[in-house]
Amino acid sequence: MNWDYDHPFTLAVTVQPQHIDALDHTRNTHYVEWCMEAAWAHTSALGLGPEDYRRLDRAMALTHAEYDYLKAIKNSVQSDCQFDHTKRGAEVSTRLRNRLDDFTSQLMCEGLQLGIAQALHI
Repeated sequence: MNWDYDHPFTLAVTVQPQHIDALDHTRNTHYVEWCMEAAWAHTSALGLGPEDYRRLDRAMALTHAEYDYLKAIKNSVQSDCQFDHTKRGAEVSTRLRNRLDDFTSQLMCEGLQLGIAQALHI
């Protein structure tokens, strides 16, 4: 699969019937939830899970998030989606793609999150 960045962190998600709204689209709130799941899975894969952040009393706090919903996954048929989650400084880019086959995909949602490192207990 061709990604926007070399060697992105990816997390596969499957759209389930409970993710579909009254208009037969995936609800936007689920895209945001999946971006959060991708962020936690990425940091855990790097060796820092929630318990490590609590022990260190430091974590990245989200200060701004912006999502562009480009296409809807329109039906309740299960679709395999993948995220490329790439961190550059304090900026994290998350792209949700619907895989069409082993080589091509459609960009469905693009998110940009900004954050700062800070103490957990201020």
